[in-house]
Amino acid sequence: MRFKSLLPLVDFAGLEALKKTTVAVIGCGGVGSYSVMALARTGIGRLIIVDPDTIETGNINRQLMAFESTVGLSKTDWLRAHVLDINPDIKVDAIEDAYNSAMDKTLFALKPDYIIDAIDDMPAKKALISACLERDIPLLSVLAQGNRLGSGTMIHTTLAKTSYDPIARVLRRHFKTHPKYKTIEVIWNDAPTDIPADGAGCVAASIFSPAMAGLKAAEIMIKKVIQ
Repeated sequence: MRFKSLLPLVDFAGLEALKKTTVAVIGCGGVGSYSVMALARTGIGRLIIVDPDTIETGNINRQLMAFESTVGLSKTDWLRAHVLDINPDIKVDAIEDAYNSAMDKTLFALKPDYIIDAIDDMPAKKALISACLERDIPLLSVLAQGNRLGSGTMIHTTLAKTSYDPIARVLRRHFKTHPKYKTIEVIWNDAPTDIPADGAGCVAASIFSPAMAGLKAAEIMIKKVIQ
């Protein structure tokens, strides 16, 4: 049995619930690629993966699918093959495109039960959160993970309770008057940035913070399903 080692933690009913669940991961870079892998290794039955990019040399320091041998390949194509190698029974819908509101008809027609937002682009991030709030689809939005050498603590909270995060600040301002503002769930990294003063304005990333955030997002989704 492929997931028998989970049984002390997840009973047969839990495994069956996971098998019947669809999770969409929007953005499959340093955060999203690890969410996809972890969900596949924990028995999720169907994944929707969305990303427009091909693998670049600059991704090698942090992204799951980035190797010298994979540079130039589609991120979603590689991830799809990877998760099918983990679990040949998993269903994968791969969308090689950047999320924007024009994608809503296609995305929501696939009926995701949960969505992990691992998008870097702020207009797209706002649009995805708005679309999920409108449809009452549970969404977990991963906040800033760059400019840190270490991983810090990944805190699962609501947007209203965040602080010292540049993405959260923009999102709070945008959604503060929304009637469902206090329901927006996020993963917030409490570690200060490690960029020195003379490097201000840089966007740097190690593997540790994005990978930890991606794994934490997957963990939260798994617990939502089985609990």
